[in-house]
Amino acid sequence: MPPTAIHEVPEAQVLDERFWLIVNETNRLIDEVIKMKEQALDSWQNALDRLKETYRIGIFSTTENQYMSELSRCEIEISKLSTDIVILCTSRQTILDDILDNGPVGELPLGPYKPKNWQFIEQQIIQRRSSYKQQPLLLPVSHLLRDRFQMDLYYIYGMMTGGRPARRMVTLRDCGREYLSVAYFVRYQLDSKSTCHLFGPANDGHIMNLQSGLPIIPAYRSLFRDARIAFVPVDKEGKSWKIVVLDEALLHEPALNPSGDPWGNDLQGRLLQFPDDCSFRPAMNYAYFGFFLNILWRQRYKAKGWWKTCVDLDGIEWGPTDHYPRPSTLKMLARQIGRVAPDEVDDLVRMFGVTHGKPDLDLTSDSEYLDGMIAKSILSQHWMVENRWRFHRPIVDQLRWVL
Repeated sequence: MPPTAIHEVPEAQVLDERFWLIVNETNRLIDEVIKMKEQALDSWQNALDRLKETYRIGIFSTTENQYMSELSRCEIEISKLSTDIVILCTSRQTILDDILDNGPVGELPLGPYKPKNWQFIEQQIIQRRSSYKQQPLLLPVSHLLRDRFQMDLYYIYGMMTGGRPARRMVTLRDCGREYLSVAYFVRYQLDSKSTCHLFGPANDGHIMNLQSGLPIIPAYRSLFRDARIAFVPVDKEGKSWKIVVLDEALLHEPALNPSGDPWGNDLQGRLLQFPDDCSFRPAMNYAYFGFFLNILWRQRYKAKGWWKTCVDLDGIEWGPTDHYPRPSTLKMLARQIGRVAPDEVDDLVRMFGVTHGKPDLDLTSDSEYLDGMIAKSILSQHWMVENRWRFHRPIVDQLRWVL
């Protein structure tokens, strides 16, 4: 046997070693970039906290417009970094597939750290950012299916009569279909694993679940979307529902809006008027998620401890079910979304948490990862309006309600 034969390596083995080198290097690069972006995200979140605090106690002399401009700058960066992290965590396999399928694989910069390594991953993020769909979680991508979902919701709640006229949920006054809209309790995009982590398995699936929305006039939908109000059950069976006002400023606005619908202080505690022949109601776990998050969005821009007196919990009854969000998830959302102080998180969850929900008996590193992904997915879509595929408003205008 020739002496050199012992050093020969089959071609297949060479390719296999190259393959795993690419896999390991890609994973290392993605992990490095995720860590870097998470550190940057924490920095911007802390910057938002400092900006909010210094403005409220008057340390620096700034105008409202200057404060809004800086606040919007923080939120834009937070949203962008959260989006990038979600894309990297959910697209790890597709990034690797692109490298292997669209080669040449030799273009991947291997070896020790080089600036172009991170640039390579950034290019992968940019390519996927435009296709990162941002729409309400429980709705399909198709516009036709979304319209069908809304029409089905109107009919099942008895809001449509004869196919054309409609009735308003709060007053049951007749109105045209164009005056109806939908308040989505879960208006953020999450993957199926995160959805099941939040709400448990669904027999008919979570997508296009009619219990995830409420037919309402656009004015009330905007109030809910901007975290000024929430919809809560009055009894544990979920037969009666009412409006709770979370924005103190709304209580001082006129009692009627320009269309003659109840407004201002008249909304506080007002019962939703369901038609007599309608027994269909929202699912409590979806509604609770919308209620809890709206409190956190308000707390995000309020003084420490605002949540303690923001809403009267008397008369709010969340019915028994195993599929409310877990306490660990609520704590993660309180810290990341509401920016609740660490020493207040447990008290907040005890106050607003549902005691008959699913306990944290199966906490694992995977559960912690999912909690973090849910928070980042919500942050990545914070300032997108509900119909984000049709309407776009300047971020500063959307921030007006925080003062």
